Amino acid sequence: MERSRDRCDAARRCGLSRCGRLGEKAATGPARDPVRSPIHLPAAVRKAQPWQNGGGRTTTIMQVPSDASLDTLDWRISIADIDSPGPFSLFPGMTRHLMVLKGGVQLIGENADATLGIAEGAFRFSGDRRIYATPLVKGTRVLNVIVRRGRFDGSLRRTTFGSEQRGDNIAVYVADKAAVVTIAGWDYHLSGEDGLMLTGPGEVLVSSGLIAVDISCR
Repeated sequence: MERSRDRCDAARRCGLSRCGRLGEKAATGPARDPVRSPIHLPAAVRKAQPWQNGGGRTTTIMQVPSDASLDTLDWRISIADIDSPGPFSLFPGMTRHLMVLKGGVQLIGENADATLGIAEGAFRFSGDRRIYATPLVKGTRVLNVIVRRGRFDGSLRRTTFGSEQRGDNIAVYVADKAAVVTIAGWDYHLSGEDGLMLTGPGEVLVSSGLIAVDISCR
């Protein structure tokens, strides 16, 4: 019980009001700890929000608090479709992590010049910096992780088959195609672009075709 309480406390420190809820059972397995039960983040229920400059759209996967404005946001995981050249929005006090899902993008700004494609890993930069983004091909899509500097740390990486992901407090897995995630002996089958979030420290066995995101409280 003490370990379960510690995991609940860790989740709340990261801005979650509850520890988690049951994901759908995909295969037989051992009894599940409800504290460790993942939260399913299905792509089908998301809605894209057009940018004010008309240059693209942002689709939020999850953010904390759920009703936060840009000024009160603790962290956010989202997908951005970049249709035309234009400036990124400023996120003062935030650290940004960006990874290309489709196509490619050129970033030009304050000490943050980069040309990114599928082959590159995550690119980290300050949300205080003015960045101008140019899509290199039609249909460019990127994954964004934004965390409040000084309170949270973030990272993201592409997974390989059978790799393990260790998360301090929150781990989110965003599928770019159908994939399987195994947690404590239970298999969770994800459709294209679905996500799965697990609160509390632990290890997760993942398949290929995923991007693993870790957000940790400082």
